[in-house]
Amino acid sequence: MKTISIAISYICVFFSHPGIAREVRKADEETVLHRIGLIGCFKQKQEAPSLQRYIEWNPDLILWLGDNIYCDTLDMRLLQENYQSLADRAEFKQLAHIPQMATWDDHDMGWNNAGVEYPKREESKNIFMDFWKFPADPLVRNQPGVYSSRCFGPSDKRVQVIMLDGRYAKSSDRVLAEEQWAWLEKQLEIPATLRFIVSGHQILVSKNTVFETWSKSGTEQQRLFDLIKRKKAGGVIFLSGDQHFVEISTRENALGYDAIEFTFAGINQDEKESLNDHREGKVIHETQKAAYLHIHWKDKPRVEFVATDSTGKQMMSRTVEVADLQAR
Repeated sequence: MKTISIAISYICVFFSHPGIAREVRKADEETVLHRIGLIGCFKQKQEAPSLQRYIEWNPDLILWLGDNIYCDTLDMRLLQENYQSLADRAEFKQLAHIPQMATWDDHDMGWNNAGVEYPKREESKNIFMDFWKFPADPLVRNQPGVYSSRCFGPSDKRVQVIMLDGRYAKSSDRVLAEEQWAWLEKQLEIPATLRFIVSGHQILVSKNTVFETWSKSGTEQQRLFDLIKRKKAGGVIFLSGDQHFVEISTRENALGYDAIEFTFAGINQDEKESLNDHREGKVIHETQKAAYLHIHWKDKPRVEFVATDSTGKQMMSRTVEVADLQAR
């Protein structure tokens, strides 16, 4: 199987496990995040003028929210070739200097709506980890899924990014493997001002949607809420992809404070939305779109979620004050 030539070969993602001492790397501690680009559901062989927005924004970090390529297959050689198509894109190479973190969803794992039943999940996981430059440490490479975490900034401006894997162990009654639950619990013990918890598919949406959501997998949604409350983890905002539109969901006091989820996906796709009992405001439809988070640290620290069309015209903006993301 040929080796992929990757444009982002020097990107280092930091991981932590229950058995590994956790320290914030010096380079990350000195990196105060102000702008985070969000990319999801990217048809890697189609035109994507919105990628120019990320090049212009030059964010401090880019989060790939899943379906980073589309390749529904059991052929691992074909999967590698499709990752190569992404690596070969000129825009992707222009973004290579920016730190990037990624999780996956169904179409880059291998099948539509696939989970634990996908027979090539381990092989696909290895290809994903190679492409996104996961550490070679056996504790990372042998973990059940492509989850990761990283902290940025000094203690008073620390942003923790937790990339969950909602596919590797997914079934009708489960989203995360037990090992990932144990890992997540340890992550939530790390002091942070803000925590972005990323899932490839939506977390807050209720069961009556036609799309995938955590509430359709047993009690996993409530288990996540309960864990965050039990660990008294403040500053949480959920980020998700999967659906090819932009929307905001809220659940009042679900975390001891309001749970907020920003959904952005379909950087070069669009689709009709489904019912969402927890939707806040309108849904944004645009085939070519882009999004970022702007963290304002001065005065009252706050996070602004912004979605634009391919020209940079703002279509949605929502601001959350950090002070409101604490248990009441």
